[in-house]
Amino acid sequence: RRDAMGRSEPKIGFCFLVYGSVEYADVWRAYFRSQNCGVYVHSKRPAAAKASLNGIPGVEVLEHPTDTSWGDVSLVEATARLFRSAFAAGCDVSCLCSDTMLPVVPFRVLQMRLRAGSLFQVQSSPSSDEFEAREGNRAMISAKLNQGQLENATKANMFFAMSRDDFAVLDAAPEFRAFETIWVGAPDEYYWINMMALRGRDARAGRFVYCAEDHAGVTAAELHDLDA
Repeated sequence: RRDAMGRSEPKIGFCFLVYGSVEYADVWRAYFRSQNCGVYVHSKRPAAAKASLNGIPGVEVLEHPTDTSWGDVSLVEATARLFRSAFAAGCDVSCLCSDTMLPVVPFRVLQMRLRAGSLFQVQSSPSSDEFEAREGNRAMISAKLNQGQLENATKANMFFAMSRDDFAVLDAAPEFRAFETIWVGAPDEYYWINMMALRGRDARAGRFVYCAEDHAGVTAAELHDLDA
């Protein structure tokens, strides 16, 4: 599909990494209506996810979900499974979403923003004691990223967008497959953006669009400049 200026409109894969159901499904149902997109879900409770998204055409809920843990590389594998499904179905860019996220800009604006490819919400640099609870993590990250000190590793919000081409490069990298020997214990927020750097990809940082409830029940939103 092309827009009014003749530019191709990227097909977006909305990839939900959730525990059970997708919250605010009615909002997403309206957002997806008649748009060039696909919906993919990894849930510990696939039946609950399917029920929450009833009525949205073409939803794919992954069978046999990966056993995931908070802050663990298992979330990287679950994300990779979602992205593989989305790109196999013809999506041009995949957007990782949580169960409580809401769309906060019009679909066309999001397409425009993601036309350029992968985009991360870069977070503040980690403190020197961030991983003390996980023995060996600082040494592991420093050695495997070849960046000297943990403070030099880039941390990004775990919810991000990745292009088909970037994912293909990362997915083919031997490091990507060796989760248990190379990346074991690495918090998932570090994985994708640092792998992009290691493989020579342009990891663009920007104020990515996301909206989700935090643990205090407060809604937080980061909006990109709509004129950019």
